[in-house]
Amino acid sequence: MTNGPEYFNIYIKLGEQTLCHRQFDAKLYPPKVRYTVDVRPYLKNILKGLTDIFSGENLTYEYLGLPLSV
Repeated sequence: MTNGPEYFNIYIKLGEQTLCHRQFDAKLYPPKVRYTVDVRPYLKNILKGLTDIFSGENLTYEYLGLPLSV
């Protein structure tokens, strides 16, 4: 149990450059979910989907009118 904030962070990087970073409150989920859910079996499909997106001919660096890179 922690009293302070806990966050999940998702980074999309190209080399050392961060293209996108999203952070969301981990305490929205019960402790059992925060500490026992393993996403590693799904990473291959997630990365394949991201590869398809970033390899597209119409790649943009905006989403919903907001820049994805700083």
